[in-house]
Amino acid sequence: MHRLWLIICLGLASGLMFCGCASDQAENKRLHRYTPAVAEGAPLSSNRGAPSGAMAFITDEAGTPSDATSENHIASHRRLLRRGDKISISIRDISTPLDIKDMLDEDGCVNLPLIGTIKLEGKTSSEAEAFIEKAYITGEYYRKINVILVAQDDEYFIRGEVEKQGKYPLSTDLTLMKAIAESGGYTEYAKQSDIKLYRGEDILTFDAKKIEDRKERDPLIRPGDIIVVQRARI
Repeated sequence: MHRLWLIICLGLASGLMFCGCASDQAENKRLHRYTPAVAEGAPLSSNRGAPSGAMAFITDEAGTPSDATSENHIASHRRLLRRGDKISISIRDISTPLDIKDMLDEDGCVNLPLIGTIKLEGKTSSEAEAFIEKAYITGEYYRKINVILVAQDDEYFIRGEVEKQGKYPLSTDLTLMKAIAESGGYTEYAKQSDIKLYRGEDILTFDAKKIEDRKERDPLIRPGDIIVVQRARI
């Protein structure tokens, strides 16, 4: 009996040793199977530093972000101020409104009251307006100011039911109602409640009767605007 028990114990010990060896061999095989094959000296890449949810920019064929390409395309169609441009600047919302007519010098600059020489070359009219307003406010000359800048060669167009259709030079403080008056006024067929203002890709609709009754604002005309007075149905 004692001898039989000894045989059983030796058999169990041999079985455990075999299982352990088999397990080690299987583990080694799994580790070997998932070890990445990297050339000697090649760096390992990692996304550890990338923020969660980060998105890559979409680029064109040249590798430029598509948004930048779009912005450059838009910028190429904007009217930028140049050296030698004759400009009119109206400064409003101050105790003594100012109207200034000047020309950008050889450096693309203009001299303005209080703030002195300021460079406007390379800016659109609206960008130049904001730039001048900021200069007056940050310089603590005014708390509130409204600047309107127009290049003298800027134009707008008026069509439809007005006496004199065509292209007109844009003047400072020109509004929709003033523009219609400049064209000689309405024809007898004009639909005054349906006036279209085409501004780039935007189409705005105005009711002249409501503007005259001060129920709607009289919008300022901007360079390149197209005003169309619709024909009334008879």
